Amino acid sequence: MGYAFTDRYDLGFETPTKYGTDKDLRTAIKALHQSNMQVMADVVDNQVYNLSGQEVVSASRAGVYGNDVSTGFGTQLYAVNSVGGGKYQAQYGGEYLNELKQQYPDLFEAKTYDYWVKNYSNDGSDPYYTLSQNTRKDMPSSDVIKQWSAKYMNGTNVLGNGMGYVLKDWNTGQYFKIGEKNADFITN
Repeated sequence: MGYAFTDRYDLGFETPTKYGTDKDLRTAIKALHQSNMQVMADVVDNQVYNLSGQEVVSASRAGVYGNDVSTGFGTQLYAVNSVGGGKYQAQYGGEYLNELKQQYPDLFEAKTYDYWVKNYSNDGSDPYYTLSQNTRKDMPSSDVIKQWSAKYMNGTNVLGNGMGYVLKDWNTGQYFKIGEKNADFITN
């Protein structure tokens, strides 16, 4: 668990995470529930980097709304570390999709939604907004993720240029503290 994990189901079963073991996690959740607090898992699936297996992919850029973004390098082939996921990903990936679909069918159905797009005049000044609309396709409950692949990731992950690219000193492997001098690193 933590940032840029590879096995989203490994809660410290065999090797403790930086937060402890799976038993520690269960104890913490029970204590929070006893205090009338709810617990939510915040999983950002596109923060999966540097998996062990490689594949060659064709990558193009997409904006936050899924629209194509033109870049200077266009669509090119890349050898990327985007295959893998770990023992528990293989065991539990998609295990509860049918149950989720029964309880929350609207999550899996196509949906049309409105969103605002920020635009700029030709000289880059005077932002203005336009209302756009898009339709999300049905999400199949049969498409389980037992192993990560580039098809589940956005271009940033495919290229391996996520937060670590910006916040990591690649000479030492240490991460910079945000808002601090470059000499200060986060310690494990």
